[in-house]
This record gives sequence, C-alpha cells and structure tokens, in this order.
Amino acid sequence: MTPSRPTHACDYLIVGGGTAGCVLAARLSEDPACRVVLLEAGDADNHPLLAVPGATAITATVPRFNWSLATEAEPEMADRKLFISQGRVLGGGSSINGLVYTRGQPWDYDHWRDLGATGWGFDDVLPYFRQSETNERGASHWHGDAGPVKIARGRSDLEICEPFLAACGAAGVPVVDDLNVGQSDGVGYFDSFIHRGRRSSSASSYLRPARQRPNLTVVTNALATRLILDGDRVAGCEYTQNGVTCSALATTETVLSAGAIQSPRLLMLSGIGHAAKLEALGIKVAAHAPEVGANLQNHVALKLTWTCVKPITAYRYLNPWRAAASGVEYLLARSGYLAQLPTPIGGFLRTDSSLPCPDIQIFINPALVGRFDQGLLKMLPKEHGFSVFVNQGRPWSRGEVSLSSNSPTAPMRIEGRYLSDRRDRDVLARGVEMMRDIVQGGPLAPTIGKQLLPGDAVRTRAELDAFITANASNYWHVSGTCRMGSDDDAVVDSRLCVRGVRGLRVADASIMPTLINGNTSGPIMMIAEKAAAMMREDRGNL
Repeated sequence: MTPSRPTHACDYLIVGGGTAGCVLAARLSEDPACRVVLLEAGDADNHPLLAVPGATAITATVPRFNWSLATEAEPEMADRKLFISQGRVLGGGSSINGLVYTRGQPWDYDHWRDLGATGWGFDDVLPYFRQSETNERGASHWHGDAGPVKIARGRSDLEICEPFLAACGAAGVPVVDDLNVGQSDGVGYFDSFIHRGRRSSSASSYLRPARQRPNLTVVTNALATRLILDGDRVAGCEYTQNGVTCSALATTETVLSAGAIQSPRLLMLSGIGHAAKLEALGIKVAAHAPEVGANLQNHVALKLTWTCVKPITAYRYLNPWRAAASGVEYLLARSGYLAQLPTPIGGFLRTDSSLPCPDIQIFINPALVGRFDQGLLKMLPKEHGFSVFVNQGRPWSRGEVSLSSNSPTAPMRIEGRYLSDRRDRDVLARGVEMMRDIVQGGPLAPTIGKQLLPGDAVRTRAELDAFITANASNYWHVSGTCRMGSDDDAVVDSRLCVRGVRGLRVADASIMPTLINGNTSGPIMMIAEKAAAMMREDRGNL
C-alpha cells in the first residue's frame, strides 16, 4: 500500500512510546548523527492529572490514557473477564501506574541467564538500573545518582503504616530500609517514581528533555498497523494517523517497544508468528516464529480487607474540608497525601522457607478500595480500613495473546489462563494465611475492627480456594510474549534481535523469559537502557 503522506526517514525507528520507547528515543538520539523517529499510538503526556501521584486511580483506568483491555473468560476464575490497563500515552505504563519502584530479586535475572539469556544475569543488568536512576539515597553499589528518573524513598502521613510494619516485625518478618537491596526479604516503605511531589515517568524524565534535539521526531496518535519488509529485512513501519495511512523507514534498525500485548500483535500482523495460525487468518508468512504471543505471564493478586476502629487511614480525605485542604497543600507545596504513593508500604515474603528468595509481593493500601473495573465512585471507601494485596510473584501459569482477525484494528484475544497451574493457587492461599496471621495476631490487632475479605466465615483451604476463584484479580504486569532465549523457539536472542528477520529488535516487557517478582516499570527501563547500549555497540556491524 502506498502511503498518502510523506515518509519519515531515520536511522532508528522506535514503535511504541511507552516506558521503554521513551528511554530508547532519548538514549539513541544522544548521538547527533543518528536520526530517531518515535511512534506512539496515544497522545502526549501533558494532562495535569498524569503528574499527580494521588490521581493514579483516575489515570490508570480512564480510556483516554490506556487501551482498556480485558482477558477472555478465565476458566479457573469463574469465567470472569479481567480488566487490564495498558498505557496508551507517551510514557506508557510509567505515566499511569502506581509509581512503586522495585526491581525484583537478583535471583530473577540470574534465572534468565540460566535459561539462556546470556548477559542478563543480575551483575550484568545492575549497571543499567543504576544508570537509569537518580536515587534519593545517593550513589552506592545498588543505586545511581545521575540518571534521568528520579526515585524517592517512600513515606506516608497515614498512621496505619507504622503499626502494620510493627505487626510484621513481631511476626518475624524483617522490616527493612531498602526493598531494592539483595534478595529483599521483608517489608518496608517502597521507593517511588516521585520527584518533588510529581510523577517521574520515562516520558517526563527521559523524553521531555530530549525532544529539543533536532535529530529526534516524536509522532503521537500513530497506530502501527504492520512492519514493512524488504525481503527478510524490516525496513520500517506503516501506521495510521487521523485516518491517513503513513509510513516511517529506518536505514539501520527498527525496534518494537509497544508492550507485551501490542508488540506481538504487530509481529503477527506483519507475518512473523506461528505459520499455521497466520495462514488461517490470511496473513502471508514472513518468518515462522511459533512462540510469538505465547508464554504470557502476569501477576495474580488477592485482596484482603479489614476495618479500623481508629481514624488512621485514607478515609479521612473523603471529608470535604480535608479533601480541599489536601488539594490546596498539593497545589501550593507539592506535598501531602496527593504527593505520596497510593500503596506506600509492602514487601516480599517467602511462603516456603526452603525457597531461594521471596515468592510473593504484598502491597498495603491504607484504604478500603474497590475494584478498578467498577468505576471511581465504587472504588472509594465507605469507612476507615485498609487493604492488603497478595501477589503471586512468579506465576507458573502461562497464557497467550493472539489475533482475532487480520485487521489491525480488531481486538486482541488475551487468554491469561491464570491459575491453570495449581501451584499458583497454592502460593496465593499460603500468602493469604500468612497475612491473616500477621494482621490479626499481633500488635495491629487492637487497631482493626473486622475482616471484610475474605471474612471470618472463610476458614478451610477449600473455602479459601473458592474465594480465590471468585475474587482473585490480575495486575497489569503482562510479560513474556516475545520471549528472549538462546533456543531456536525463542522470539528474540540475547541481544533482543528477532529471529528469522533482520533489522528488528524488541525491547519491552514482552522479552522477559519469566516474570520478575516485583513491579515492572523499573525493570522495563533497565531493559531499554541495555537495549540502547547494545544497539549502539552493534551499529557498526549492521
């Protein structure tokens, strides 16, 4: 198809201006001799709410800023379709997420290396974590102090936090100062993507300072529809903007950074995927890559809630006067509740002492929050209380994303197949039992009223199992659908080059061989930092 608008020409074309894409655009355009084009399906990140940490419940759910996706009916979760928020705005998930900065455990990356991802062990990736951040703690073996993204130590004004940490300590769970050191066993205040009361996303931290460079072109509202192939080489990408078909051509490389759902979508639409499945949809096969879209992983979580008998939770801010005062405090000083993490404390625990590192992550939200897919009003608490989220940190279950047709605008089929491996359900159940014991049997007990979820009636493992089926949810940490590895079935190799074609890489959460136990924005920035370094190294050999 011949584009009806002039073609963008560049050295590097980046498809997807999300968490990874903004990092790549900024790093690759540091070389003034390289022309870089960044395509983003969403809009610019200039809406004022995107900068406000306390507005996450809005920014993470409204269609303006995300793809508003849903899984197919999940057989192991009462056939429920689960909402998945994926950023559709410059900065992607880093512009709308919960702002928690974690890296996972060193074991996660050493496991990648052992699975065949050469050069991706923890010692290999730690320099890129340090390179990406300016951490409030200063420079050390673990942290950097000169990177684009500003990382603040967690804090909260809500009095529920310290008693909760004390309850964990009384139960033998270490209370630690930094949850990004070592295998990070324990609980504490999460570090955050917050700087002076504002969100520090990849768009605001990396891309915004770089946009003044004449060699960088950023194109928003550009929906990628297919890759352009010249023989076995990817020459660029076709996209639509305001109903007009356009294209961008790259003389050196094209890199997909559209995320774990959109990157495999574009590969399959372009004929790179499972040959038989593509042919069945009438798509000409360019490269047989059977694992494109497979190996989907996500964190499954269960929410526990308790009421509080003391006014020490976020419910206080629903008082009109307090809410108004909080808004004024934020506007005048960028401080107060709206400048802090929605989930300020949590950590990593082992449900089995024989494990080499923690296998669950917990988050404590100092409010009785509802479900994200039920609208903002139903999310607001009706009384004082708090919520504890228990995440299965390293899921065994594997799902898949696939095309529903050969149309670029047709919805994707997202089959999480959550809890299809019994081990995931067992880990969640053990995590719930641990948190019940900690909350109800320690120094926090005099502060709480009653348990709302699962409730005192849920006691046996069978009852808990039924509760998990009916109530477990998914986080939005989708990964693994363009798996990295050294075997022939891996979608990308250890340098993130797509097998079967030339001139194409993938750099986003989709390349993770296994999902890390932690929030994914920090690791995705690391992946993009390492990808940019490899692309610069390889440029002379292409």
